[in-house]
Amino acid sequence: NEKIETTLFDSGLVDIQWRPKVAEGMVDTALTAKSLALFDVREDALRVVCQARLEFGRAFRDTFSFSAPADYLVEQVVGDNVRGWTAKPAADRQRIDVTLLKPAQGSETLTLHLAKRGRVGEGELAEFDAPSILVEGAALEQGEIAVRRSPRLDLRSLGAVGLSRADSGEQTQALEQAADAADAAVLLVKPFQNYRFVK
Repeated sequence: NEKIETTLFDSGLVDIQWRPKVAEGMVDTALTAKSLALFDVREDALRVVCQARLEFGRAFRDTFSFSAPADYLVEQVVGDNVRGWTAKPAADRQRIDVTLLKPAQGSETLTLHLAKRGRVGEGELAEFDAPSILVEGAALEQGEIAVRRSPRLDLRSLGAVGLSRADSGEQTQALEQAADAADAAVLLVKPFQNYRFVK
């Protein structure tokens, strides 16, 4: 039900092209993500801080979408250019839409803070999966996950799918300091294991 008015070429030919609306799950070949995640296993909660550096070439973008487990509460999304964010449930995952103050060109860095509260080590939190935070539409995602634990908890990893062990770096230490400043725990957490992933 669209009406198009245009002029014709001398030959009288008409060439009409269109593209569909971008659907969820479509890949943006220019979008890549480098993530640095900090996963804290404390007595009262599982907490994750994920810093994502998004690169998208020469294009301008003013929105980004992330996918996270539905049972984690999104506490905040921070960045120098963040205007606001919304979290919408979708089956066993939730979609986090982030809007920027002004369109960014080339790259943008965003930090997400999520938590799942409860008595860790008991009931449904006796065994759990580390949360995965994905950038929707990214052609390439890579990064590191640093796992820390409370000294009062005995933590064991039962399996790692799509991950390889890694050493802690300077970027991880900087994120740890920022996360500890944002949410100080009574008992300090200790480093447990570091992993690297590419997908």
